[in-house]
Amino acid sequence: MSEGDDRAEVLLLETKRTALKNIRKFDEMSTIAAAEARDLEETSRTIKLLLESLQRLVQEKIHELSMMKASNTLTGKAMVSVEQIIESAIPRDDTFPGVYFLVSDGRVVYVGQSVNVFSRARDHHDVDRWAYIPCEREQLDVLESMYIHWLRPARNHCDPDGSMRAPLSMENLIQQAVEGQ
Repeated sequence: MSEGDDRAEVLLLETKRTALKNIRKFDEMSTIAAAEARDLEETSRTIKLLLESLQRLVQEKIHELSMMKASNTLTGKAMVSVEQIIESAIPRDDTFPGVYFLVSDGRVVYVGQSVNVFSRARDHHDVDRWAYIPCEREQLDVLESMYIHWLRPARNHCDPDGSMRAPLSMENLIQQAVEGQ
């Protein structure tokens, strides 16, 4: 082989090596580009989902505000928030102990207690309104007795000595108060 042929062969080998290097670089760049394209697609999907979520939130807020405006116009009262409704919700265990007050002609006419004040208060039909104070079951007798002795409601009846009929006497309440100090 001639020197020119050797040179051509070396040149051909170098060209092949350079081509192989370029092909590898191209493959690497293609792999990186494909990964970046996948990341870009994922980012695009995430942005689309966020925009849809934001649009829903805006629509919900517009609906809420229009309902509040309608409530004020129609009833003169503001609507309470979902958070307020949930916070003030009563446990659904069919018991709600407390002391209740029956009101007639602007006066408290009876004080009672029940493990379910809502059910018990409905049994009284001859009053205008009623109110209640939630209370633990263990404290019902004490709280009811205190209100009976303080308010002296007509329908709780007096004993012949003039003292109010209550689960606990005034003396018993005083004694409990002194011992509790």
